Amino acid sequence: MISSPNEFLITSLPRCRTAWLTNLFLTERTHCFHILSASHDYRAMRWLFEKTGKEYVGICEPDLVALNRVNYFSAIDKTIPVVVINRNIDDSLDACFMATSFETVEEQTKLMDERFELLQFVKQEFSNVLSFDFTNLTTENVCKIWDHCVPSIKIDLMRVKQLQEFNIVTKCCNPTSLHRYRQMHINLSKE
Repeated sequence: MISSPNEFLITSLPRCRTAWLTNLFLTERTHCFHILSASHDYRAMRWLFEKTGKEYVGICEPDLVALNRVNYFSAIDKTIPVVVINRNIDDSLDACFMATSFETVEEQTKLMDERFELLQFVKQEFSNVLSFDFTNLTTENVCKIWDHCVPSIKIDLMRVKQLQEFNIVTKCCNPTSLHRYRQMHINLSKE
C-alpha cells in the first residue's frame, strides 16, 4: 500500500468537465475526489488520500472558495501538478444557472467572481500549472492533462474514448432563478 500518495489538483470554474475528469482518474493506481472540500478539512483529506492505497490521488475541484475555506492553499505543497481548465466567467455562470438553483443572481455572481480570483491565485502561486481552455479538451489535451498529473502511468486511450462518448445534459432545477438571472443579464447588457 502507498502510504503517501503523489497529489495533484485539477480545478476550474464550475461546469467545466471536472466530474468527467474525475472519472478519468478513477483507476487501479489512481484516485480522484470530486468536490471533496465541501465536507473535509485538509487533514481529513490527507487521511482519505492515504487510505485509498493509490499511487496518485487528486482533487478535481470546481469550487476554490470551498478549498480556501478549509485552508487547502496554505497546507498544500505548491509544486504539485495542477491543471486549470479556463472558461469564460459569463459562460460558466450561465451553465450554473442552467444546472442548479440559486437564491439570488447577485450571490451567485459574487461567488463566481471569488472563484475566478482564486483561479488567478492558483496560476500565480503554484509552480507546476498546466492550463487548457474548456472548449479545447481534445483527446490530445486530455492525454497532456493525464501525463502532467500521473507521469509514471500510461493513459488508457480506450478509456478516454469511452468517456468521451458521455454527454452530460443539464436541466434547470429552478426556472424562477434562471428567469431572474436572464432578466438581470439582459438589463445589465442594456446599461
